[in-house]
Amino acid sequence: MRPRFRIPVLLVTFVVVQAIVLRRLRIEGAHPELLLIVPLAAGLAGGRERGAAMGFAAGLLADLFLLAPFGLSALVYSVLGFTVGAFRSGILRSTWWIPVAIAAGGSALGVVGYALVSTVVGQTQMIDSRLAVVAAVVCILNAPLSIAAIPLVTWALGDDGLSRGYAGS
Repeated sequence: MRPRFRIPVLLVTFVVVQAIVLRRLRIEGAHPELLLIVPLAAGLAGGRERGAAMGFAAGLLADLFLLAPFGLSALVYSVLGFTVGAFRSGILRSTWWIPVAIAAGGSALGVVGYALVSTVVGQTQMIDSRLAVVAAVVCILNAPLSIAAIPLVTWALGDDGLSRGYAGS
């Protein structure tokens, strides 16, 4: 299957898993955000442009299920994917846990970034005392999810560079 077909299949699959399974897995009212891993993995695998593009696509899909202004997730996810992609050459990928740590930390940054961008457009309810708890929960729950999600995103992009480093070889 070619990457132009893999990417939509992957994104739809992730949306379905997010909507049906992961939304029910709640800790302290927060749940994992599988779509947030997509731009981080794409940035690691394909660089700035692919990270931003995949972040935009994943963010638009995420926005379909949120009551916030449409496009906020797309903006935040694009910036995250671009940022990870910009630093990917400096990221050591010789061990399996580095991409997982980037996905976990990036997930926490994504939650905080989303709250900050929401505040800029008048959605001030996101900034409260629970923001740190929500960011920590998403970080912790996204870490194990990223072990499977990163290779899947890499496969969808048609790159195997990260998968070689990710597998520890």
